[in-house]
Amino acid sequence: MEDLTKEQQHFIITLYKNYLDRTSTMPKDKARAFPDAAYIKENIFPSYSLDEIISICRDLHRAGYVT
Repeated sequence: MEDLTKEQQHFIITLYKNYLDRTSTMPKDKARAFPDAAYIKENIFPSYSLDEIISICRDLHRAGYVT
């Protein structure tokens, strides 16, 4: 993860922690699929703008961290 900025690292680690929490209430394949950027904003990163979340997700996708 050295290829990521600190913000991107924080974002992906927080998503992973959220995934781990979700696995206690749903199957892993469903827990790893976040519906969309609006869901991430509303439930995980309310202080981020939707544009910021989309931008970070695109960067993480390009780097191969998310699909």
